[in-house]
Order: sequence, then structure tokens, then C-alpha cells
Amino acid sequence: MKKGILLLITTAFVFATGSSVCAGGPELKTDEQKTLYALGVMISPSLTPFKLTPAEFDQVDTGLTDGVLKHEKKVDPDAYQTQIQQLMHARSANDPAPEQEKKGAAEKKDPSTSAAADQKTLYALGLVFSQTLGVFNLTEPELKLVQAGLADGALNHEKKVDPESFQPKIQQFVQTRVAAAAEQEKKGAQAFLDKAAAEKGATKTDSGLVYSEITPGKGAQPTASDKVKVHYQGTLTDGTVFDSSVKRGEPVTFPLNQVIPCWTEGLQKMKVGGKSKLVCPSSIAYGDHGRPPTIKPGAALVFEVELLAIEK
Repeated sequence: MKKGILLLITTAFVFATGSSVCAGGPELKTDEQKTLYALGVMISPSLTPFKLTPAEFDQVDTGLTDGVLKHEKKVDPDAYQTQIQQLMHARSANDPAPEQEKKGAAEKKDPSTSAAADQKTLYALGLVFSQTLGVFNLTEPELKLVQAGLADGALNHEKKVDPESFQPKIQQFVQTRVAAAAEQEKKGAQAFLDKAAAEKGATKTDSGLVYSEITPGKGAQPTASDKVKVHYQGTLTDGTVFDSSVKRGEPVTFPLNQVIPCWTEGLQKMKVGGKSKLVCPSSIAYGDHGRPPTIKPGAALVFEVELLAIEK
């Protein structure tokens, strides 16, 4: 689990307001409204590989809205990962989307009633992007402003503001929302951390690490300057697996001083051949930035780690 500062908006988000946006969109009266709109414009170039038509935007729109506003989802986005990748690669390699799609602007936006698999793929695409936008806890009016910027940027409409001039305000908005999301996540994780520390055999260190030995090892103990070979599985506090060398069937090797502090500290307590559980508060994991969309800002994490070898 190597360290890294995640840029929170490295993924594309998608247009989501249909014909009303194309007809002019919401009025931008305040600086906050303009900032949200400019945010949409700034991230719209990431949509370029998909070469979406306005009709296809309608499908993505529904998925994005349902995801951000936590509506009932009509498909499982994970089941459409392959189709989304295929769509992106196909569109990147070929000319813009088929002309017949332009005639579909009036088609139903509910992919669950459509026989067209590509409509469900586009809807799933919206859901996937919504996972990254979710960290901002946007209200419905705020989401519409971001969507308006996405539409104008992705569809090459006239821009209502110069997004470059709003860079400082966009950065401030992102920092404020991420910090608020991190605090909320940390408060929610505290009960989990307390429960883990109270389990039989668990020890809590000054850093907040909760360490539990699952299987004792009999070999040497690593130091922070050592390179270690491990098998591991990482889960969120709700049990969701977000990373697993075990599932990949291939152990990983890395310098112990180049991973998150929780691992650097925890693995030095282990002996080769042993297996332990590390419960990591965000302060020694991925901090207030997290690794969205999977690891939220301020998230506590759980790792089961088997120390296979020390490699000098």
C-alpha cells in the first residue's frame, strides 16, 4: 500500500441535466454558483475519450444523479466495468459515436426498461463517476450547476465563465468539502476503532494502530529499512475488500519505509511466517485525502498481513 497524494478530480464526471441545460442552463448569480459551474467545465475534458452524443449524455445523466443523490441504483456498476472500458477504447480509436445515437435524445432514460445494453453501460458509467463526486456531498441544486458546466465543456457550448479564473475558488471549495467529509468519516469510524482495541489480544499503540496477532511467526523481525515480501487483504470498516494480493494470487515486495505509517509500524512487530491484523486510523493510513472513490477521506482501514520474507 504505497503512499501517494491523490488528486481528487483525476477521473471524469459526466453531463446530467438533459435538454434544459442545452437550452441555456441555470443562471449563475453568485460566486459559489459560478465556482460549481467552473468545476464542471474544468473536469469535462476527461469525457473526450467517450465521444458521447447528447442522447448518450442523457443515460449517463441518470446514473450520475442517482449515484450522487443516493437514489436507488438500476444496475450494479461493478458488473459493467468491462463494457465501460470497451466503450472508452472503442471511442478513442474510432470516429465520433454513430449518427443514429443523435436521434435518441427523446428515448426513455430508465435503462432498466431498455433492451439496449449500451444504455445500461452509459448509466453504469454515470454511477461510476458519481462515486468520486460523492466526497463533495453535493446538494441537488449544486449538482445541477456542476452538470451544467460539464455539459457546456463536453459538448463545446459557449462557456458562461472562464474556468481558469476560478481555479483558486475551485481549489478552496474542494479543500473545504474534503475536510468536512474527512471529519464526518473519522467520527463514524471512532466506534469501530474503539471496538477493535477492546478485542481480546489486541493492543493499541500511541499512534492509534490496533495490532492483533493472528498466527505467530518464528522468523526474524523486519526493521523500517528492510524490504519485505507479504500477502495481504485490505478492507473498509464495513468489510468491503478494496485490495488483496491474496485474490490476485501474487505476493508483493516493497521497502517498509515507503508504505503507509500503519504498515511501517505494524510489520515491525511481526516475525517471518506470522500473520496479523492491523486496524489503522486515517492518521496513519491515507489521511484526510483518502483515495477516492474507494477509500474515503478520513477512512479507517483494516489489513490482514502475512509476512512471508525479509529481503535485504
